[in-house]
Amino acid sequence: MRPLEDELRAALRRHEPPARLAEKVFAALRAEPPTEAFQKRRASRAVHVFRWVAAALATCAIAVALVVQRQREDRRREEACREALLALRIARREVNQALQVALQAGYLGPSAVQIKSSINAKEQP
Repeated sequence: MRPLEDELRAALRRHEPPARLAEKVFAALRAEPPTEAFQKRRASRAVHVFRWVAAALATCAIAVALVVQRQREDRRREEACREALLALRIARREVNQALQVALQAGYLGPSAVQIKSSINAKEQP
């Protein structure tokens, strides 16, 4: 096994590159125009990038639409709550007025006066 290991070490040993290798490679790249296959890959890559950008923009648009929809629903809920509270206040006022009329007309006995005073006490705070 030892000779095989020695051969592998010799083959994988680091060698210094020839002088001015980088300059020669860049000069060769500048001299040759890009191949047709390279240009097709570049165009294909651009299409893929465009698709990813379009998908990202669509995702952002959907997220914004969902946030706007949520805000509208919250506003509708708040408005419905305000309207319900207003309806309850109006109903309470009407019931109090009807109770007052019934008390003044003598239709209700002393227990109704106690009910009316307890209702009014709850309204004060």
